[in-house]
Amino acid sequence: MTSILRVEDVTKAYDNGFVANDGISLSVEEGEVFGLLGPNGAGKTTLVSQIMGLLRPDSGQILYRDRMVSIGDQALKRRMGYLSQRSFALLDFTVREAILFTGRLRGLTSKAAMRQCSELIELFSLESCADRVVVQLSGGQQRLASLASALAGTPETLILDEPTNDLDPEMRARVWATLRERRRSQGTTVVLVTHNPLEAEQVIERLGILMTGRLIAFGSPGQIKSNMDDRVRLEMSFRDGFTFDALALPAWIPVTSRSGNRVVLAVGRERAQPIIAQVLDLIPLASLDDFRILTPTLEDIYLQAAAGAAVTMERAS
Repeated sequence: MTSILRVEDVTKAYDNGFVANDGISLSVEEGEVFGLLGPNGAGKTTLVSQIMGLLRPDSGQILYRDRMVSIGDQALKRRMGYLSQRSFALLDFTVREAILFTGRLRGLTSKAAMRQCSELIELFSLESCADRVVVQLSGGQQRLASLASALAGTPETLILDEPTNDLDPEMRARVWATLRERRRSQGTTVVLVTHNPLEAEQVIERLGILMTGRLIAFGSPGQIKSNMDDRVRLEMSFRDGFTFDALALPAWIPVTSRSGNRVVLAVGRERAQPIIAQVLDLIPLASLDDFRILTPTLEDIYLQAAAGAAVTMERAS
């Protein structure tokens, strides 16, 4: 695969001394869905603002198709669609105007822009508010209007900062389906910025995890999981009247957590099969309400990373 975007040792600090990005290096491959994951305040939006040419790095460089990103690069803006957390640039336009004008600015003819505008309004069910000013809309409608504008003109790369905030589950599913279809049919590259690991895991192929301005993990979800947590988890829920202590499990079988009738065991992958088999052999099936065998989720890894970053900050202070 070919890297369409490269961030090379980028550092950015604000006037108050806060270091938002601290030596970040990563790459995004052409045609992939890349996730930039981290809590609020991790430096995600600052990094995206530099990728879009809205902020200048203090050091390091950002390259888009081997061309250095610079402030006010109009060619870059025509090739990249950006959905920010807040849609100030669109608030004084109607939904139809915002989508139509964005398409024209990205090089569409008037006829093509009008046709695509109608398609996007229908796609995101915006017909009822198409001729209302964006600032008058609900939070979810504003988000959809902004996303439709980001898609206008068919940019080759989409930078989406928390794209499904304020959306109901049905519309979230439609957004993800739209992004997957854009990638499949047009080869669109998507950089998804989010603090929601459960949502990100559904769509991303590779990701970087930011904590306190630093990139602490980079790779596919599977790679990051295996590097940070190689355990397999057995979750069991017992019916009322059954006592887990009655199993008299050997002391070397690790009980990770207990809460009411729910018990979780977490064991290393290489030891998982014999331990889980032994536990299940000891449990009367009639006592089980439910059980699941799981590998770590991206949320598990995210929480571990956050805890580790907090410990590092505490030691540093």
